[in-house]
Amino acid sequence: MSKIPIRFYKDHKVHAIWDEDLNSWWFSVLDIDGAINQQDDHEKNRNYRKYLKAKLRKEQSEVVSDTTQQKLTAADGKKYNTEVIIQAGVEKLARAIRNQQKQFPIVGIVFVAIALLACGCTSSRSSAEHAAETKKAVTEALANKQLRINVRSMNPVRFAFRTVSYGFYLEIKGDKLVSCLPYMGQVYQTSTFSPQNLNFEAPIISYHETRPKKGLTRIELAVRTTEDIYHYQLDIYDSGTAYIRVHGQSRDSISFDGDCDV
Repeated sequence: MSKIPIRFYKDHKVHAIWDEDLNSWWFSVLDIDGAINQQDDHEKNRNYRKYLKAKLRKEQSEVVSDTTQQKLTAADGKKYNTEVIIQAGVEKLARAIRNQQKQFPIVGIVFVAIALLACGCTSSRSSAEHAAETKKAVTEALANKQLRINVRSMNPVRFAFRTVSYGFYLEIKGDKLVSCLPYMGQVYQTSTFSPQNLNFEAPIISYHETRPKKGLTRIELAVRTTEDIYHYQLDIYDSGTAYIRVHGQSRDSISFDGDCDV
């Protein structure tokens, strides 16, 4: 074993270890549980893990057989046996959690699988160094109001989650918003100026930035186009992950997942 970095999902640490023999990553199951449930309390994550594992065993789920024990370094610098799941089993674990918690959105399942599996291609550079550089770049982009979010998936209210092709994005350029986003949903009012996709460039008529919790910047802005007034809520994490929610007056809301182009 070598290359023992820390991944991030919604700014929650997910420890991983590289297996040279299997040419694959192993991820901490407890960390994945905590990241998906947005839970930082170690004891609560342990209790949830016991509950979920018992349920999966009762259901004879194959997710249980995908896990094993590996020594991972804890916060105190010591190595402890930790339950880990192989790279290919991450999405199955996320789906198992979702099945127990019906409110957990499918977008979260796919994102956590993509986010963690994609890490297998990253370099062995210090995760702390990378996180610091990303945070600095995100902070500067926000301060300058020069921020581009490349979109990877969308979650319509009437249709299933789906990934999107390359080239869709949202960009803040000073006092202007450039929206190049796909759209699926009901449009209640139409006109000759009403495109199906959210493609336009418009001046920002209101802009409000807050820091609701550590590691997260929330931007709430509005734009007026020839067809509607749109309200955007952007959740920008220091890690570069971004979530976009769009509300229009004459069409269904829609949300997107993506990454800051920093």
